[in-house]
Amino acid sequence: MNAPHLDVGQAVRDSTTDDVPPHRHLVQRSRFLNAIGTPRRTPWGAASLAVALVVVAVAGWFVWRDKHEALEFESQIDATTGETRWLFSDGSQVQLAPGGAATVVAMQGGGAKIDLARGRLDVYVNPAPHAKWEVLAGPHTVTVTGTKFLVERGAQESDVTVEVTNGRVLVGGPELATPVVLDEPGERYSTVAEPEPEIIRQASRPPPPRREPPKQLAFEDELLEAERARLAGEKGLAEEILTRMRGRYPNGPKGSQVAFRLGRLLEYDKPVKAAAWYARVMKEQPESPLARSAAQAIVDKLSETPQAEVARRFLAEPSPSSP
Repeated sequence: MNAPHLDVGQAVRDSTTDDVPPHRHLVQRSRFLNAIGTPRRTPWGAASLAVALVVVAVAGWFVWRDKHEALEFESQIDATTGETRWLFSDGSQVQLAPGGAATVVAMQGGGAKIDLARGRLDVYVNPAPHAKWEVLAGPHTVTVTGTKFLVERGAQESDVTVEVTNGRVLVGGPELATPVVLDEPGERYSTVAEPEPEIIRQASRPPPPRREPPKQLAFEDELLEAERARLAGEKGLAEEILTRMRGRYPNGPKGSQVAFRLGRLLEYDKPVKAAAWYARVMKEQPESPLARSAAQAIVDKLSETPQAEVARRFLAEPSPSSP
């Protein structure tokens, strides 16, 4: 039985059509081999050898083309965000953040070489054997085979930051004796110096300079100094002056006068303490008009304090000056 007639030239032409996509090459090779068929043992050994050489040559051409098939890409710009996106024919994607500048400078070995002049690139490389991808960032080169990562240029020429989301990258640069390997999610390499923490102060009116309490003044002058501090909003300084005066005048009319001023100073901020100072005035000078003023202040302004009931009873008693 004779072998079927074979048009080898036509089969080769059908297998090498230029407009067939890369993923169809293996299918075409299979068609070619099926067209050749399995030859029977014939006396034409030289012809069989020639056919075998043709098969090997065509198969080798497919392998070579599969390894070195040049990628194609298209560029898209998002009108809303200003982001530039490059979509490659193997499924890889590169996104350039708004304000950045980058160029695809070469298509190489099933990958691409991209020069990042400024800004940030987010890169996803579809893993493929023999593919070679590189990102140039100033003096640094990031080499990739299949991963997801970002590259960002800083203000200085040598400033670069590389961070891996997944996969593996190699970072090379003039300051590196050997490339740095990043292969853990979140692993990062950066030559950008971390800024020193800066304390940002809110814009507000600066507090008035704190005046030191006077060393030694006459009684009336010290009272005047405390009053000036109170009117200037420096209640802490006023309390300090009056407390020091009270230490020098623990009783008597002068001491009661200081206690009364302390009560008036602390009515709103420290009501319990204010009521206690007013109660001392009532106790130390019960027959003085100052004592009744202290009791009235407790009833009117500090009625929730423990001294309120004592102040009411004190006011219920007849004044020593009444007839």
